[in-house]
Amino acid sequence: MWNENLQNFLLKTLFVGLTLYGTWLFDKYAMKFINLWTKKKAEHEAIDQTVVSFAKIIFKVLLWLLVALFVLQNLGLQITALLGGLGIAGLAIAFAFQKILEDVFSFFLIYFDKPFRVGDYIMVGVDAGTVKSIGMRMTSLTTPGGQELLISNRELTNSRIQNFKKMKKRRVIFSFGLSYDTSIAKLETSKLIVRETFASLAAEKVQLDRVHLKELAASALVFEVAYDVLSREYAEFMDLQEKINLNLLKAFAKEKISLAYPTQTIKLQKSS
Repeated sequence: MWNENLQNFLLKTLFVGLTLYGTWLFDKYAMKFINLWTKKKAEHEAIDQTVVSFAKIIFKVLLWLLVALFVLQNLGLQITALLGGLGIAGLAIAFAFQKILEDVFSFFLIYFDKPFRVGDYIMVGVDAGTVKSIGMRMTSLTTPGGQELLISNRELTNSRIQNFKKMKKRRVIFSFGLSYDTSIAKLETSKLIVRETFASLAAEKVQLDRVHLKELAASALVFEVAYDVLSREYAEFMDLQEKINLNLLKAFAKEKISLAYPTQTIKLQKSS
């Protein structure tokens, strides 16, 4: 009897040892494969090391958990009750960390769908900024004013995102008004000024689409201008817009064409 018990103990010990050693070898070479695959993929595109590290942790936890259950079952232990307890505990943990898990899951959606990358200029609702980092729970933006804006990944996946980095051009539509005492000749000159202004910027990344006398408004003759800026960079877009506005103001001043501003005329009638 004693020899039989010793033999069973040695066999179980050998089984556990070989299983753990085999699992360790599998884990070791799996990590080498992941590192090699990551290094090769990084030659063609940016790889987020946070995701790689997190994937390694998940892989290790699942691997050793499955091996532990396999070993316990083969040692004769009843794991049904254990699995039931783990299931209940898992549900409790998932409920307690529901928001955090949603943010982590949203992180993977962002990582694989790639609606934006680090360095992209995006707008989420009324907030906008350059993506500084994409974390497991929060994404950090740097606003045009220099502030750091943190947005939960869950909020990002549930919002409409405008990614200006993917734009090939920006459309600008603006209006300006001239006073009603402007002559027809001056009106025609104004339209010519707009066209010549854009023609002078032919070397820049800007293209005029149209310019029209759009409306006879209450206090002004309103022109509407539409043009495209062939750049996705916000700073360059603002520089070109500023140059166009300044050139128009200079040309109008040179031709003595006055821009309109809201006015109101009140007529007083003397009672008899």
